Amino acid sequence: MGRAGSRGQFGFYFGVVLFLMGILLDVGYMGGGLVVGAQSLQEAVPGLPVQAWIVIFAVPAVALAVWGYNLIHAVQPYLVVIMTGVFFAMVGLIIASGDHLASGMGGLHLASLPIFLVVTGLFFMNQLSWAIYVSDYSRYLPRNTSAPKIFTAVAVGSTVSTVAYCALGAWVAAIAPTAASPVTVIASVAGKWVLWFSALSLFAGAGMNAYTGMLSWEAIRSTWQQVKLSRTARVVGVLLISAIALVLALLGWRSFVNSFSNFLDVLLFVFVPWSLINLVDFYLVQHERYDVAAFFNPRGEYGGFRWVAVIPYLVAVGAELLFVDQTDLKGPLVNALGGADISWIVGGVVAAVGYLIAVRITGHGTQLRAEQSAEVTG
Repeated sequence: MGRAGSRGQFGFYFGVVLFLMGILLDVGYMGGGLVVGAQSLQEAVPGLPVQAWIVIFAVPAVALAVWGYNLIHAVQPYLVVIMTGVFFAMVGLIIASGDHLASGMGGLHLASLPIFLVVTGLFFMNQLSWAIYVSDYSRYLPRNTSAPKIFTAVAVGSTVSTVAYCALGAWVAAIAPTAASPVTVIASVAGKWVLWFSALSLFAGAGMNAYTGMLSWEAIRSTWQQVKLSRTARVVGVLLISAIALVLALLGWRSFVNSFSNFLDVLLFVFVPWSLINLVDFYLVQHERYDVAAFFNPRGEYGGFRWVAVIPYLVAVGAELLFVDQTDLKGPLVNALGGADISWIVGGVVAAVGYLIAVRITGHGTQLRAEQSAEVTG
């Protein structure tokens, strides 16, 4: 379930809120990719400032997004093979540089529960953030494509790669905990050649963020203007999303790590309740069947605002405020938990349970007629 599909849970107009959240996600990830890609290129070819490299790096990423869906699909399989080889090469080179192995290593003990929850939350948000992309890039697969195979490919691919690179990042941070950036450490240990491949992988990701953000923008526009997506509209949308990401990257590159971490915290805060309601409705309430045509009609099956989902979502966000611990926002119950931020856990549970209770009380969402329904495959 993705952008348009969220209207099946929240209604035609409240879906706009979720589309805006999707744009926030895409812009943030694209901006982050531009910063790290630019830092990699500056380390590989000194001379130009990071800001210049950010602009240069943005050009092929935007070009990939403008070219569109088919090219993104064509590029990604090759990058998987290339980056898998690069990953193992980096690990081998770090191991070979034995002098670096003991530096900064503090063992495998748990530093603290709050830190563990922060790291777990970041990992969880990284996985959750792919929900929108999966729906956008799987909806055009043939109808007879195996759903279990799609699920396995996405789950295994995202989980294995995330765990592998998070482990590598932790290792690099332990090698040089005071380094200016992970890019500097990787270049010094594995060699500057790695930086070119780092930039290569990030350019493709930034392009996909721009394209996917454009889809959210068009979903918002379609709420009030029912028109077919034209090439011009697609290009304008890509340029709009890319421009916002570029400006944010240029303004925030100096404090990228902290800014990006805070950004993920905000996403975790707002996306978890949405995701839980989405999944509960899809699997436990509607049993994977929806009136797809009604997604695009404010007077259809799901109405303009589907309060049976909107109210539990807002209640869940309110519950999260009690337990959140972010840079500019701290809940009243955080200190009682030793500084642990469990807001995303609370939000997910409250959203899921609250939605099930609301559906049971109102009786909404369980009796869609078979002739009106259609399986949602994306």
